[in-house]
Amino acid sequence: MNSRNRKTPTQKAAAARKKAAAKSETKKTPENFFPANEESGSTAENTSVEVASEVEQVATPQERPRRVPLHRQSQEFTPQREGYVRRWVRDGNRGHYANRVQKLEGAWYSIVQDPNIETVQVASDGTRRVLMEIEEKYYRADQEDKQKMNDANLVAATEDQEIPGQYGNITIVE
Repeated sequence: MNSRNRKTPTQKAAAARKKAAAKSETKKTPENFFPANEESGSTAENTSVEVASEVEQVATPQERPRRVPLHRQSQEFTPQREGYVRRWVRDGNRGHYANRVQKLEGAWYSIVQDPNIETVQVASDGTRRVLMEIEEKYYRADQEDKQKMNDANLVAATEDQEIPGQYGNITIVE
């Protein structure tokens, strides 16, 4: 199912309220909007709790689509290829996005060549998103190298060593 066609829990709750209101034949007026219910003790003061419980019933976790964390969403909806790692790369003429595609091609990424997949998208600010891929073995090697650098920086920071490209000291007090 296309992600643009899914309803959020808020949209589902609003649709359920609209449907319930359409079924109701009583017009809501200030006098009957919060009627007192002698059996349940419902009054205007606790009606918000009742409405909240109705919303919870409408948007139960079983009815919600599977949760995808924000940092995974572009990966989640990217068509994958066995043995490769794909990513969307933002490319532009200036600033941080300048020549990103060319930089990644220098790291052996390539633009996905598949006629069945839209591989270039244009954002409202004029930058483009390009779907690129790299062989998984090179991706893993890059990630291991990045982790080694992070580990070395962590050791240097905690042992009062100099970190290349950084200045200042960090003191950890236990």
